[in-house]
Amino acid sequence: MKSKHCRPSAAGISASVICLLTCLSAGQVFAADLGGDCCADLEERVAELEATTARKGNRKVSLAITGWVAEQVIHWDDGKESNTYVAGLGTNYASNVQFTGSAAIAPGWSVGYVLHLEAIDNNLYSLDASHPRSADAGSVNTNESYWFVKSDQFGSVSIGKRSSAGDNAAFLSDLSGTTAAAYWVAYDVWNFQILKADGTSTNITWAGGKNSSGGQCHGMGGGPADCVGSPMQTVRYDSPTIAGFQVVTSWSEDDEWGVTGYYTNTWWHDFLVKGVASYQADTDTHFGAPPGGSLEYTQLAGYLEHVPTGIWGNFQWGHMVGTGYKTDDVYYAKAGIKLHPISLGTTRPYGEYLRANNGVYDLDGNFVPGASETYWGVGVVQDIDAASMQMWLRFRDHELDLPGVDTKDMQTVVFGALISY
Repeated sequence: MKSKHCRPSAAGISASVICLLTCLSAGQVFAADLGGDCCADLEERVAELEATTARKGNRKVSLAITGWVAEQVIHWDDGKESNTYVAGLGTNYASNVQFTGSAAIAPGWSVGYVLHLEAIDNNLYSLDASHPRSADAGSVNTNESYWFVKSDQFGSVSIGKRSSAGDNAAFLSDLSGTTAAAYWVAYDVWNFQILKADGTSTNITWAGGKNSSGGQCHGMGGGPADCVGSPMQTVRYDSPTIAGFQVVTSWSEDDEWGVTGYYTNTWWHDFLVKGVASYQADTDTHFGAPPGGSLEYTQLAGYLEHVPTGIWGNFQWGHMVGTGYKTDDVYYAKAGIKLHPISLGTTRPYGEYLRANNGVYDLDGNFVPGASETYWGVGVVQDIDAASMQMWLRFRDHELDLPGVDTKDMQTVVFGALISY
């Protein structure tokens, strides 16, 4: 006889089989009726899960949905005025959702896709003393969209919009867990004008000038460093990791190409070690290269952590050479310690310092001889493991050394959080 509770329903045949086995194991089978309601809660729960599960049109391809939401409160003081804004972390680190699909096509081989959409709620790269809200606030940006073929033995090839080999190369050396709070871009004050001592403008922004496109990067990316800073239409190859080494190469759009090497050793005499070397060349005027010329950006970075104590240090160097431009260098260092004073998660105090030499341009594109930019900062990042969350509080002081001109420093105090899903 059939049970009125174990009959196959919209919850699916599989739920009914589980239900029947559950009832049998409980010894509740009767000649006329299985009796009881041992399956009612199970079928209700399965129906609820089906109603809240992401549906896929192609059931042969798995689908993972990930991302994070990040927001922060920024208090700034440019030496003349101060205010407090609420903003995201800027494009490439903004709140986002990522759809990743993959399917096995043979032993050790798979194909798939990535679609990474950013929610630009208030883009801090467009904010300044007169604009607390960015012009692109409320927009959605396709940060990445590409497909890939991957082999466990030979590596992967991807085609579409994604990071090129040099994108975030030095940034990826940092294993401290503090990158959401601090890395080598002047993001908080990017579009703010640098002021003279009398309160008038120098016609230079903290991004390095040149229409706020990043003076040190000459338009190639985000100044004062991270000069290969955004995904683009790319053909990219990622090698498998062998003995800790990996190589990434790419060709992008109108003859931009690069190669990056990574080395990671997770346990070398009680130390965690990572090293990065990267070279990127660009002849596309759309990305800052002069007509008939080129831009070349070299990055070197290293990370060292004494695992038993949690003491760590990270150093990054960027070297930009461009036809018709002055050669410039950016040095960035960050150090701290991983502590566990509370049960919520790791506590990560740190300090940072950046120096950018010989790469400052005004907003009209004119080189400023002898100018250099410096910033230093301190902060603390608190992990909240149960919520896959980080919170941070940081302070930064920005300075511009402009020969013959007395300039005002700029300070920021930022409180923010990022929660992953």
